[in-house]
Formats: sequence, C-alpha cells, structure tokens
Amino acid sequence: MSNGKLSVTGMKLAAEEIGARLRALRESQGLNQIEVARRVGFNSANTIKDYEKGQIPRTQHLVKLAQLYGVSIDYILFGRELRGAGLVASPPEPYLKLDRADRRLVDEIMELLQDADPKTKQDLRRQLDLVKRAHDSEK
Repeated sequence: MSNGKLSVTGMKLAAEEIGARLRALRESQGLNQIEVARRVGFNSANTIKDYEKGQIPRTQHLVKLAQLYGVSIDYILFGRELRGAGLVASPPEPYLKLDRADRRLVDEIMELLQDADPKTKQDLRRQLDLVKRAHDSEK
C-alpha cells in the first residue's frame, strides 16, 4: 500500500481519509484513544492511534468501531453509506462462539475473499470442499 490507497472490489480506500474519519468520530463523542481502546476491547490505545494515522483496521475491529460510533462500516471506509446499508449489526452468534484464533482465521478468509479474483475463489471453494470431506470421513 505504498500510495496510501487500497483497492477493494473496484473502489479505492484512502487510508488517511479513513483515519481522519475515525478521529472525527472519536472526538465527536468526546472520547480519547485510551477510552475507545477500552470500550472496544483493544489491548492498547496504540491500535487506535495507528488507525487514525492511516492503518486500515482489520474487519473485526471495523465492526467494533462502527458499533461504538453508531455508524456503518461503509461510512468509516468510504465516508458515505453504500447500497442502503444501515448500522452495523452484531456479528452472527456462531462467530461470537469462536475463540480469538478462529475468529482471526474467519476474518482472514473474509478479507481474502473480498479481493480475490474468480480463479482464487474457485481454488478456495475446492480447498474447503476437501476439508469438509476429510471432516465428514472422521465422523
């Protein structure tokens, strides 16, 4: 991400603009970085500082920040609502039951799928099918 932009499904994310929006949202609620980190369960306010300086937040962090600020993820990323999106809903219950490592795995797969070309998606589906078959044969 040398130019500060990341392409997601044909749209450009400007990291600095995302950081500025996150800072404005935090300040509009009268919160400091430490308070935000505590409320969303981050170990350090440095994570908030990094996001406000232009690091693109991980998917699960976007969800938590959007919930805290009462906006959609689309607003954080693009500065406007897309496709009539509403406020962020809580993650599905099965996701909430996963441990931290498994949530990270799910998030990484989702991030990969967002930018994947059709061949990569097809390869991922084949791999998933192999994993399912192996799992079913162990039962």
